[in-house]
Formats: sequence, structure tokens, C-alpha cells
Amino acid sequence: MIGLLLAYNISATARNPSTLSFQNTNSKNYLAVKLDVTSNTDIDNAFSEALSKFGRVDVLINNAGYGLSGPLEELEDKHIRTQMEVNFFGLLNVTKKAMEVMREQKPSGGLIQQVTSIAGQHG
Repeated sequence: MIGLLLAYNISATARNPSTLSFQNTNSKNYLAVKLDVTSNTDIDNAFSEALSKFGRVDVLINNAGYGLSGPLEELEDKHIRTQMEVNFFGLLNVTKKAMEVMREQKPSGGLIQQVTSIAGQHG
């Protein structure tokens, strides 16, 4: 899930947003949006919907991730490529879009927080 925190408003994203729910949210301060970070169309739509509802993006918490483990020689190329698409290119493309949006809004600026897995540090 990638959550876009907009001042006191939240646009939360997931591949299946119907699974999301957060305490103290309502239709005025919360928006659940479909987002597959491997889809540039989904990325554009997620930001467009957040901007349409809340007017700006102040914080991006980028925590989408795909875990893959096992002996390298036993991993299938398609799984390795999926991990790179999600964990590297997905993060990169969402961050690029956030930077574009944050630079264009007035006043400009915002905070981007990248969240990684502890498994990456302790293997």
C-alpha cells in the first residue's frame, strides 16, 4: 500500500482498495484508490483522484513492496523481474510523479518517505 497523506486528509492506495479501512476517517477526509505501482496509468490516476478530492499532495509514504526469497538459481526470471518492477521501478515512478505534483502545486513542496523492509537489512 502506498498512502498519500494530504494535510489532514488521507488518500490510501492498494491494488485492492476495498480491503483498506482506517479509524477516524470519513468520506470528507479519506479516499481509497486502486494503485498497482507497475502501472503508470494507475499512478497517474491515483494522483489525479487525490488532487481532485483534496487539492494537493503534501506527503507521500512509499511502502509498496514485493518479497522474494530462495536460492538464486531456483528463482524464476518472471518472479525476479516482478520484484524489480515493484520494488525499484514502481517506487521510482511513484516518486517521480509525486515530485512533479509537489513542484507544480502552490505553495510548492512536500515530503516523500521511502519505507523499506527490515528483511533487506538483515537478509
